[in-house]
Amino acid sequence: MGAIGHKFPSPDAAAQPLLGLRMPDLDLDLGDGEWVRFSDLTRIGRGVLLNLTDVPLAAAAPWSDRVTHVRARAESGSTDAEAILVRPDGYVCWAGGTGLTETPTRWFGPADLVDDGTVGESG
Repeated sequence: MGAIGHKFPSPDAAAQPLLGLRMPDLDLDLGDGEWVRFSDLTRIGRGVLLNLTDVPLAAAAPWSDRVTHVRARAESGSTDAEAILVRPDGYVCWAGGTGLTETPTRWFGPADLVDDGTVGESG
C-alpha cells in the first residue's frame, strides 16, 4: 500500500491544514494565457514555492538553486493559503503564515549551500 494518502507530521501542522499532505493537483494560471497543472511543476525533482499572490516572496530567494518559485493563480480547488512550499515528493512542508525563513532550511538545507556540496564559502 502506498503512502500517497498519508499525512506526514509537521511541527507547524496546527497552523495550516495542508501541511504534511500531498499538494492538490491544481490548474494554475501563469498569466499571458499559459496554464499548467501543479504536478507538471514537480517533474524536475525540485521543491516548488507556489505564490498565489501578487506580492514577491523574497525570503525564499536564497534557495532558488533548489526551489522553483512560481507565481500563479489557482483556477481549480481551494488551498486557503497565499503561498505553499512543496517538497520534491509532492508533500506540503509550509503554507502561508509564518516560518518561511526556517522551513526551507529544514527541508532544503542551508541557504549558503554551494554547488560542490559544502556549506559556506568555497575557495
